[in-house]
Amino acid sequence: MKPLSNPIPARVVFGLGFDYVSGHSNMPPEAGIWRLGPQGLIRFFEDSMGLGSPPDDTMYLRIEQFRQFLQLDLEAHSGAFYQASFLADPFAVAEELLSRRDELLLAGWDFLPSDDTPERLAVLARLKAREAGLAPGFSDRFDRVYQALGRRRLPVSILEAQQPSDLLPPVWQRLLGKLQELGVEVIYGENPAPCAPADSDLGRFQRLLCGFPPSEPLEGDGSLIWICGKRDTDLAAFTAAWLRKHPEKQTTLLLAGPARSLDNALVLEGLPSLGLQSISLARPALQALKLVPVFLWEPLDPYKVMEFVSLSLKPLDEELAVHIARQMAQTPGVFSESWQQMLGQYFAALEAAGGDVQAARATYRFWFERKRYDSQGSVPKPEAIAVFRYLSEWAYSLLRKGEGSASLGILGAQAARIVELLEALPENTLTRLQLERIVRTIYEPAPIQLRPREAGSLPIASPPSALYEATDEMLWWHFAQTEPDYFFSHWSKKERRWLQAKGVETETPDFQNRLLVWQRKLPVFQTQKRLLLVQPALVEGREVQAHPLLADLEAGFGNTDAIHYDIDAEAGRAAPFLLPLPKFQDLPLQVLGKPHAFVKAPPHAKLDLREAESFSSLETLLYYPYQWVFRHKLQLRQSDILSILDERPLYGNLAHRYFELLLQHPELPTWSATDIEAFIDALTPDLLRKEGATLLLYGREPEQIRLVRKVKRAAVRLIDLIQRNGWSVAATEKNIEGPFSNRTLKARADLLLQRPGELAVLDLKWSSAHYRENLIRNEEDLQLALYTFLLQDAQLTVHSAYYILENERLIARNQAAFREVQAISPGADQQEVCQRILTRIEATLQWRTHQLANGLIEVRSKQTYRELERSYRDDDMMSLLEMRTENAPFDEYKTLVNLLN
Repeated sequence: MKPLSNPIPARVVFGLGFDYVSGHSNMPPEAGIWRLGPQGLIRFFEDSMGLGSPPDDTMYLRIEQFRQFLQLDLEAHSGAFYQASFLADPFAVAEELLSRRDELLLAGWDFLPSDDTPERLAVLARLKAREAGLAPGFSDRFDRVYQALGRRRLPVSILEAQQPSDLLPPVWQRLLGKLQELGVEVIYGENPAPCAPADSDLGRFQRLLCGFPPSEPLEGDGSLIWICGKRDTDLAAFTAAWLRKHPEKQTTLLLAGPARSLDNALVLEGLPSLGLQSISLARPALQALKLVPVFLWEPLDPYKVMEFVSLSLKPLDEELAVHIARQMAQTPGVFSESWQQMLGQYFAALEAAGGDVQAARATYRFWFERKRYDSQGSVPKPEAIAVFRYLSEWAYSLLRKGEGSASLGILGAQAARIVELLEALPENTLTRLQLERIVRTIYEPAPIQLRPREAGSLPIASPPSALYEATDEMLWWHFAQTEPDYFFSHWSKKERRWLQAKGVETETPDFQNRLLVWQRKLPVFQTQKRLLLVQPALVEGREVQAHPLLADLEAGFGNTDAIHYDIDAEAGRAAPFLLPLPKFQDLPLQVLGKPHAFVKAPPHAKLDLREAESFSSLETLLYYPYQWVFRHKLQLRQSDILSILDERPLYGNLAHRYFELLLQHPELPTWSATDIEAFIDALTPDLLRKEGATLLLYGREPEQIRLVRKVKRAAVRLIDLIQRNGWSVAATEKNIEGPFSNRTLKARADLLLQRPGELAVLDLKWSSAHYRENLIRNEEDLQLALYTFLLQDAQLTVHSAYYILENERLIARNQAAFREVQAISPGADQQEVCQRILTRIEATLQWRTHQLANGLIEVRSKQTYRELERSYRDDDMMSLLEMRTENAPFDEYKTLVNLLN
């Protein structure tokens, strides 16, 4: 507010809610009349009396300064009443005691203790004497204005209070009383009285709230309407449609809850936007404030790193962030081999494209290659300051360039405040909890105005106490419970009696409740002709309670059907009152299609096989051809799911890495079980940091121990089987390929063993032993058969088996390679079985190739398999693989073929 330049004293209208949105804020202010709330009134006096206005956004510094005062006080007076709480959460205690100090200062206490001063008040008085240099807050500014009254020219001649004198908080009664003593005419408000016609529904309700029993029932004359519905979005559409039908009416909107849905609905109806601010803690820019401290700690939290790199606005190159997100989604850790390969490919591509590689590398190093500290310990304060200063400078630099959203300015300011607060700390190091508490102290929602307030928009009031004069028509948006559930006093009875003896009056729960009841009824009495109460059951997906006045309405009149309208239950029915309301239109149901057994490709489609196929692509083609076509011919691929890998796949990946590194060790043949376990123990910290960091987080110790124990047992068991049966390790993660049915087939063998004249290929699986047994029993172990085929040599016999890591089980068809194994088909000849499987694979592949050449793409699922069986009744299916009767697992294309179940 600008300083008063008019030498004539002004007239001030004062209300507790006037610091918020005014009830008629789109009307020009009247000359010489100021409508002010508590903050505005003190600022008005400061500017008009030449006192100056200190910054009003220093609460975070005041809390830290008061925390330091408390720390010094405890050093000098051990055992103070707040000591235990302070040791648990010093910032919260500082904030609470500071608020109580401010309350007493506003109430006019001089903080001079006596012999009979209660303990807590004596401590606050002691702290008040110690607080030299405390940044001024609202209470200090109020006290300075109060002390200056009478010594400087008063800028006000008439002050009109909205509330009656007995409903003004004691602090304002004290101020207004002193103004009266100095000659200012103070006019107090009166208790509300009915202003609507007595024979109208609204008038009857107003009289009921004044304590008069109802003489007549509600008639439904349209002066009082109670509209309810399940969702606030539906009610917003309904309300906006009603307002569009009544453009001649000037309806005041009382916004007692979130109103973004209403503003959006008004815009969709072609009405002017209200220009509301959207306040949210979930803005991407502000999320960075909470996430950047993760880079200070070891172990690095992969979940928070994933959130950081997934933000729409972040101090990191966007493309590099996407690469990191994809990497961490599959391998939650940093600096693994695949991580370094990813970085190398990214920077090489950036350099080839002419990008600023040096700047990108510097940013990457700042976040990911900085020194990190044990999360159970502490971090040097300069390190924390550097992180938040970088964030603040980055946000402001984007704003200067005209990039990013307005919330970047708030992010930059809040990060700068954290830097300022950290610099004010006397400590040289900070624990993780301390740093998070500091961030929470500063972290505030960002009010953003997504649309400007447009000409012709309706007048709004928020909260209800912001109303200062009557209006003809009011719409109470969110007629729901938004008030505090209870009040409690900061002071005990003994403390209140002592303060009252000193002439110090504080707010009591009884006073707060009386003021709340008065403010609750104010909108009803400020409406002269029509009041619409809009009550949703759900607001932004959360259930809300009915407004307390609804209980008065129902208890006073009993039957409220005459004014009640439920948009969900009564949509389309004529309203019970004389007022046209919008009607909902039923939309016809759109029935989803059913899956077809075949998709017919256009004649020009080229669905021939590729030159090379992997085992996974070949298996898809054999069993679910539509997936193969969508993925490899139409190149339809699901977007990367940027979320950390689930537990079981992560266990499988980590177990494979353990075995890969173990089996490659040159001294493995000489190791005992103890040596193997020691190797795994030594390998675990670095491997988990690089590829399984989620298991290093607090609370994940049991899962980590369980994984390592299972890996140890599986490794000892496997090495024992290898050594007992005379095998040695030939290769791990072996790439193999060869011709198959006029195409190249590629695969990767997890473990390849050798002994004179023989090879054995083992496929390592984390779990699903029963499923693998059935594959071998039914001669459907295609993967093992193809391994055998690709490794076949006229001079070598090739064996194959599954090794299940979770329960240390080797699953094989016979005991030819491993004597100790429980064979699935002991009498079966491995080579003959493999040849039968290969013959069926090749026959099935030729059959599928013929179908695709004719443009016929099979869609196999549990809904279509019977139709497929009927269509293949005349075909010779005995030579083919047995087809599946269930939906494909992990099907990313089921929506395209109407497979929704």
